[in-house]
Amino acid sequence: MKALLILLGLGFIISFGSCSKGSTTPSYLMIADTGLYYVKTGTVTVVRPDSTYTYDASKDNVTIYHNSKNSPDQWDIFCYNVKNGSFQINAIGAPAIGNDILSYSYSYSMAAKLGYYYNSYSSTNAGTVTLNTYNSNGIAASGSFTSNVGKYSPTNSARIGTTSYIITGSFDLKLNPK
Repeated sequence: MKALLILLGLGFIISFGSCSKGSTTPSYLMIADTGLYYVKTGTVTVVRPDSTYTYDASKDNVTIYHNSKNSPDQWDIFCYNVKNGSFQINAIGAPAIGNDILSYSYSYSMAAKLGYYYNSYSSTNAGTVTLNTYNSNGIAASGSFTSNVGKYSPTNSARIGTTSYIITGSFDLKLNPK
């Protein structure tokens, strides 16, 4: 559970630290030696049991993170906006075309209003992600995902019931011009 809270904290720090999408943001930004890439064009669509959420990289904060210095090697897509809250998927290994296993996912939107948020309940059965394109031909990443989650309380992070839910979605994120 501590690892989950650390990942949530990292995601919030990244998103809140980069909330401005104004003209002062460079058209291309790769932070040296971190693997963090701020995407400025494209969408991530998340279909949850309660609703469908869309993150538009031209208005919202969308990042792709891959750091081969991590042990184990891993990559993720993180999205945030005020209306939809945050969403993240994380996969073990370097990004590669094809299917990969998710080690983590969460969707934290309107948790206070709904009384719950979705979070993966198992690091061995968190779901799958399919990369169709990665860092090629003007595409930062495109593909789809299926995530196995449970409902969790926003007040104490305890799982609510034992029912499992599926979150599906897709992403089509463009490379920023240099």
